[in-house]
Amino acid sequence: ERPSHIRVSGSADARHVTGRKRWLIKYQEFEEPVLVCRTDKNYVAALGKGSVEIEALVKNQWLSVTIENALYIPGAVNLLSEGVMDKKGCTIVRKDRKVTYYYNEREGPQGQWLDGAYVMQFRPRREFMLRTHVNKCKTWHERLAHINMGYIKNSVNKEAVRGVDLGDNNSEFHCE
Repeated sequence: ERPSHIRVSGSADARHVTGRKRWLIKYQEFEEPVLVCRTDKNYVAALGKGSVEIEALVKNQWLSVTIENALYIPGAVNLLSEGVMDKKGCTIVRKDRKVTYYYNEREGPQGQWLDGAYVMQFRPRREFMLRTHVNKCKTWHERLAHINMGYIKNSVNKEAVRGVDLGDNNSEFHCE
Protein backbone atom coordinates (compact mmCIF):
# COMPACT_ATOMS: atom_id res chain seq x y z
CA GLU A 1 0.00 0.00 0.00
CA ARG A 2 1.34 3.46 -0.92
CA PRO A 3 1.70 6.19 1.70
CA SER A 4 -1.23 8.54 1.83
CA HIS A 5 0.78 11.56 0.67
CA ILE A 6 1.89 9.88 -2.56
CA ARG A 7 0.24 11.21 -5.70
CA VAL A 8 0.01 8.95 -8.75
CA SER A 9 -0.12 10.22 -12.33
CA GLY A 10 -3.07 8.68 -14.19
CA SER A 11 -4.03 8.88 -17.84
CA ALA A 12 -7.54 7.42 -17.64
CA ASP A 13 -8.82 9.93 -15.11
CA ALA A 14 -10.75 13.08 -15.87
CA ARG A 15 -10.34 14.61 -12.38
CA HIS A 16 -7.67 15.03 -9.73
CA VAL A 17 -8.46 12.98 -6.59
CA THR A 18 -7.44 12.93 -2.94
CA GLY A 19 -8.45 10.62 -0.15
CA ARG A 20 -7.36 13.13 2.50
CA LYS A 21 -10.08 15.63 3.39
CA ARG A 22 -7.80 17.50 5.78
CA TRP A 23 -5.49 18.34 2.88
CA LEU A 24 -8.19 20.24 1.03
CA ILE A 25 -8.44 24.01 1.22
CA LYS A 26 -11.49 25.86 -0.08
CA TYR A 27 -13.37 22.59 0.44
CA GLN A 28 -16.91 22.43 -0.94
CA GLU A 29 -19.06 19.49 0.10
CA PHE A 30 -21.45 18.24 -2.57
CA GLU A 31 -25.18 18.31 -1.76
CA GLU A 32 -25.35 14.80 -3.19
CA PRO A 33 -22.30 12.54 -3.60
CA VAL A 34 -20.96 12.44 -7.15
CA LEU A 35 -20.42 8.94 -8.49
CA VAL A 36 -17.05 8.40 -10.14
CA CYS A 37 -16.42 5.35 -12.32
CA ARG A 38 -13.20 3.51 -11.52
CA THR A 39 -11.15 1.66 -14.11
CA ASP A 40 -12.69 -1.63 -12.92
CA LYS A 41 -16.14 -0.21 -13.87
CA ASN A 42 -17.25 0.06 -10.23
CA TYR A 43 -18.32 3.38 -8.80
CA VAL A 44 -17.13 5.31 -5.76
CA ALA A 45 -18.69 8.40 -4.22
CA ALA A 46 -16.90 11.75 -4.26
CA LEU A 47 -18.18 13.75 -1.29
CA GLY A 48 -16.75 17.15 -2.23
CA LYS A 49 -13.93 19.01 -3.90
CA GLY A 50 -11.26 21.56 -3.14
CA SER A 51 -7.66 22.57 -3.73
CA VAL A 52 -4.58 20.73 -2.49
CA GLU A 53 -1.44 22.71 -1.74
CA ILE A 54 1.72 20.62 -2.09
CA GLU A 55 5.36 20.89 -3.06
CA ALA A 56 6.63 19.44 -6.33
CA LEU A 57 10.22 18.58 -7.14
CA VAL A 58 11.15 20.53 -10.29
CA LYS A 59 14.78 20.61 -11.44
CA ASN A 60 15.97 19.54 -7.96
CA GLN A 61 14.01 22.30 -6.20
CA TRP A 62 10.85 21.93 -4.12
CA LEU A 63 8.27 24.43 -5.42
CA SER A 64 4.81 25.22 -4.04
CA VAL A 65 2.01 23.98 -6.29
CA THR A 66 -1.76 24.11 -5.95
CA ILE A 67 -3.86 21.36 -7.50
CA GLU A 68 -7.33 22.81 -8.14
CA ASN A 69 -10.68 21.02 -8.14
CA ALA A 70 -9.49 17.78 -6.58
CA LEU A 71 -12.33 15.41 -5.74
CA TYR A 72 -12.49 14.10 -2.20
CA ILE A 73 -13.09 10.33 -2.23
CA PRO A 74 -12.55 8.90 1.26
CA GLY A 75 -9.75 6.34 1.28
CA ALA A 76 -8.75 6.96 -2.35
CA VAL A 77 -5.16 7.29 -3.48
CA ASN A 78 -4.02 10.76 -4.41
CA LEU A 79 -4.24 11.07 -8.17
CA LEU A 80 -2.93 13.72 -10.58
CA SER A 81 -5.09 13.53 -13.71
CA GLU A 82 -3.15 13.58 -16.95
CA GLY A 83 -6.39 14.43 -18.75
CA VAL A 84 -6.81 17.62 -16.71
CA MET A 85 -3.17 18.54 -17.18
CA ASP A 86 -3.44 17.96 -20.94
CA LYS A 87 -6.48 20.28 -21.11
CA LYS A 88 -4.41 22.95 -19.32
CA GLY A 89 -1.86 22.77 -22.13
CA CYS A 90 0.75 20.55 -20.52
CA THR A 91 2.88 18.23 -22.58
CA ILE A 92 3.37 14.91 -20.82
CA VAL A 93 6.50 12.93 -21.68
CA ARG A 94 7.06 9.36 -20.52
CA LYS A 95 10.57 8.03 -21.09
CA ASP A 96 12.98 5.73 -19.26
CA ARG A 97 10.43 4.93 -16.51
CA LYS A 98 9.92 8.63 -15.75
CA VAL A 99 7.12 11.07 -16.51
CA THR A 100 7.71 14.80 -16.91
CA TYR A 101 5.08 17.51 -17.29
CA TYR A 102 5.98 20.56 -19.40
CA TYR A 103 3.99 23.79 -19.45
CA ASN A 104 4.86 26.45 -22.04
CA GLU A 105 7.91 24.33 -22.87
CA ARG A 106 9.20 24.73 -19.29
CA GLU A 107 9.98 21.61 -17.32
CA GLY A 108 7.55 20.96 -14.52
CA PRO A 109 6.82 18.17 -12.04
CA GLN A 110 8.23 14.71 -12.54
CA GLY A 111 7.38 11.20 -11.44
CA GLN A 112 8.96 7.78 -11.51
CA TRP A 113 7.58 4.36 -12.43
CA LEU A 114 6.95 2.39 -9.24
CA ASP A 115 4.81 -0.72 -8.75
CA GLY A 116 2.88 -0.29 -11.98
CA ALA A 117 2.21 3.46 -11.83
CA TYR A 118 3.98 6.78 -12.24
CA VAL A 119 4.45 8.17 -8.73
CA MET A 120 4.82 11.94 -8.71
CA GLN A 121 7.62 13.61 -6.79
CA PHE A 122 5.25 15.58 -4.59
CA ARG A 123 5.13 16.06 -0.85
CA PRO A 124 2.85 17.88 1.56
CA ARG A 125 3.89 21.47 2.17
CA ARG A 126 6.41 21.64 4.98
CA GLU A 127 4.26 23.83 7.23
CA PHE A 128 1.38 21.36 6.81
CA MET A 129 3.60 18.42 7.82
CA LEU A 130 4.87 20.27 10.88
CA ARG A 131 1.39 21.35 11.88
CA THR A 132 -0.50 18.08 11.53
CA HIS A 133 1.71 15.07 12.19
CA VAL A 134 2.02 13.94 15.76
CA ASN A 135 3.20 10.34 15.55
CA LYS A 136 6.64 10.38 13.91
CA CYS A 137 6.72 6.61 13.45
CA LYS A 138 3.42 6.69 11.59
CA THR A 139 4.58 9.65 9.49
CA TRP A 140 7.72 7.84 8.35
CA HIS A 141 5.75 4.61 7.81
CA GLU A 142 3.41 6.51 5.45
CA ARG A 143 6.19 8.43 3.70
CA LEU A 144 8.07 5.22 2.97
CA ALA A 145 5.27 3.37 1.18
CA HIS A 146 3.87 1.75 4.35
CA ILE A 147 7.04 -0.28 4.82
CA ASN A 148 7.23 -2.42 7.95
CA MET A 149 8.26 -0.31 10.98
CA GLY A 150 10.86 -2.94 11.91
CA TYR A 151 12.71 -2.23 8.65
CA ILE A 152 12.56 1.51 9.23
CA LYS A 153 13.80 1.24 12.83
CA ASN A 154 16.54 -1.17 11.74
CA SER A 155 17.69 1.25 9.01
CA VAL A 156 17.79 4.15 11.49
CA ASN A 157 19.62 2.10 14.13
CA LYS A 158 22.24 0.96 11.59
CA GLU A 159 22.60 4.59 10.40
CA ALA A 160 21.68 3.51 6.87
CA VAL A 161 19.55 6.66 6.57
CA ARG A 162 20.07 10.23 7.74
CA GLY A 163 17.55 12.78 8.96
CA VAL A 164 14.90 10.32 10.12
CA ASP A 165 13.72 11.23 13.60
CA LEU A 166 11.34 8.57 14.86
CA GLY A 167 10.78 10.36 18.15
CA ASP A 168 9.23 7.82 20.51
CA ASN A 169 9.81 4.81 18.29
CA ASN A 170 7.71 2.60 20.54
CA SER A 171 4.52 4.53 19.78
CA GLU A 172 1.56 2.52 18.52
CA PHE A 173 -0.53 3.59 15.53
CA HIS A 174 -3.17 2.27 13.21
CA CYS A 175 -2.29 2.08 9.51
CA GLU A 176 -5.08 3.55 7.35
